[in-house]
Amino acid sequence: MKKASFKTRNVSTFMGEFSTLGTDVEILLPSNFEHFFTVKVEEMFQTMKLPIPPTKSTIHSMIFLTEGEATMSIGSRVYSIGKYECMVVPAGQVLSFKDPDVNKGYICGFHPDYIVSKYANSGLNQTFDFLNVWGNHVIRFSEENALFVERILERLFTTYIHSG
Repeated sequence: MKKASFKTRNVSTFMGEFSTLGTDVEILLPSNFEHFFTVKVEEMFQTMKLPIPPTKSTIHSMIFLTEGEATMSIGSRVYSIGKYECMVVPAGQVLSFKDPDVNKGYICGFHPDYIVSKYANSGLNQTFDFLNVWGNHVIRFSEENALFVERILERLFTTYIHSG
């Protein structure tokens, strides 16, 4: 049996192929988005050309919902999350999605090197189980903790949009 291979895309390539924004991605994602970005789920998915076939990304992605549900295939499994839940897709993991979901929340993406500084080595990425291909892709928060996460992501989004 032939092993499946999937194209690996960086943020620019992914948005160029699967977004109606194409090369005008800066409208949604300010500068330096190949290393880090945060965007509202509802704004990102308005631009997506579905379905997204199985693909790999060069960045870690996190989706946190404040309303609605989201379903995505990660590896060979289908995952669904709802309000105050988070889905993490590690860099290099195969992902796909096909149906438009009605939801609100935040998407953050960051390159694996983003959390590694001059004081740490690349092994730091491996200490976070959810950033490993074999890790748990869904994080469920208590409502109290989810409200803290939501406020942090609101502030991160506002800072990112105004400062890049």
